[in-house]
Amino acid sequence: MKKVAWGILYVFIVVVVAAVTAYYFCTRIDVLSRTFKNNPDSYSVVKDLNYGDGVQNNFDLYLPKDKNRSNFPLVVWIHGGGFVSGDKKDAASAKDAATRGYVSASVNYTTNTDDHPSNLDKMYTEIKNSVNAVVAQAKQHGYPVNQMAITGESAGGTLAMMYAFRDGKDSPVPLKFVFQEVGPASFQPEDWANSNGDIKGYGKDKKKFLTELTGVHLTDHDMEDGSYHDLAERVSPYHYVSANSVPMLMAYGKKDKIVPFKVHDRLLSALDNNHVPYDYFVFPRSGHGLYSDPGQAKKYVDKLGDYYGKYFD
Repeated sequence: MKKVAWGILYVFIVVVVAAVTAYYFCTRIDVLSRTFKNNPDSYSVVKDLNYGDGVQNNFDLYLPKDKNRSNFPLVVWIHGGGFVSGDKKDAASAKDAATRGYVSASVNYTTNTDDHPSNLDKMYTEIKNSVNAVVAQAKQHGYPVNQMAITGESAGGTLAMMYAFRDGKDSPVPLKFVFQEVGPASFQPEDWANSNGDIKGYGKDKKKFLTELTGVHLTDHDMEDGSYHDLAERVSPYHYVSANSVPMLMAYGKKDKIVPFKVHDRLLSALDNNHVPYDYFVFPRSGHGLYSDPGQAKKYVDKLGDYYGKYFD
């Protein structure tokens, strides 16, 4: 009888723990998904438009149903995935922008895989090409664009920053600001190393770290004489910040175990030194996914609304 009772109690405990765990994770996911606005009835989506010959050279175009404008602001969103995965369908920022009445796009790019090798330079070029195609397609669909912002998360945040700080001057329409979440702004190997000098997944092999990101095969001499720093600088968004850079909104997780928190220190210094306006949100309890600070998430999205109101005409 006691065994039966203990068995029932054990099952009860397992069920309760499972229910609490499911509730906890669902609540976290729901909080994250509710952070950005999304009203699917307020926009339509044109899927899988191409901007190049690559398998992943495509984007989805989000078009607001309210066409009571002569011209539309555009928001281009770029997915994350460590430069090796991810997809344009995870487009909360693009849906948020379309819900607000803006044209938006979620862009794919060639991630680095065995079947389709890629590198940062190739991705940067593809994003630049995609923006031109997005503006042209928006016009073809009856939505002339006269200004834009660019955004992304994680790897997509890096690509958004590089476009904003290096390529934005060549944008087909004026770029007004950039916003991004947890995007690496530096690829100096030392910025990725822990106190023991180890880079997660690479140990002390700084050469392999840079080679996989850039596709450039560095020599031992490059590493010994420090010239690898020039390559790391060339592919790092912080290097391109200038006094003419557009304003920036960003968010980072204090407990990020994927992108070390210090990786954006050079970015903050560059913005300060060049007197570029920016807003910087730290999520103190969150890791890379920014899941654990719903209050900060709301403040971040509220500030994004301020940016739209301030920088879009």
